[in-house]
Amino acid sequence: MQLIDPPAVQLTTTPPGGRNDSDPVGLIGFHVRVHYRRFTRALLTLPFAALAIASIAAGCGSTPAPAPRADATATSPTSITVRGDWDDVGPALEVALSRAQMAILTQTENGPDRLRYDLLTIASDPATLTATRAPGAGNDLIDIQLEARVGHFGDPQRELDLLTPLAARLRQLAGKDFAPVTAD
Repeated sequence: MQLIDPPAVQLTTTPPGGRNDSDPVGLIGFHVRVHYRRFTRALLTLPFAALAIASIAAGCGSTPAPAPRADATATSPTSITVRGDWDDVGPALEVALSRAQMAILTQTENGPDRLRYDLLTIASDPATLTATRAPGAGNDLIDIQLEARVGHFGDPQRELDLLTPLAARLRQLAGKDFAPVTAD
């Protein structure tokens, strides 16, 4: 004896122009069509409903303010003080400018204790460097304050890129007539 499982869903069709004896009113095909259309509409509206819910949920949530960046404490213009010879500021600046990819436009001497250099970066941004010493401090082994500003609104990182090699070169030349230019 062989057992045959009945199919889970039995669909009967009505022959064209005829009647189905198991469905005297002809509602089986009607119910299948109605449920199929409802199911299709539900499937089509489901993504739109999910999108609407996600949009509402995203709009209602509040986001916290972003945390300040770590380098937000750096301010422009950047300044450092280095011990060196006053007459070495120009030659040391030439070495630093090649490393910072800048060029001197003008040099202005604002009194005996202040030098101002107007610079131009490789990206055509304006920059200034001001070197100041204490009045009557002399020329050899004095404290020189260097202040740099790069760009219209300041760029602390690029200012440090200029001041760091300048200060290093001034330290190299401090108390000496000459010193070789090194790679660092």
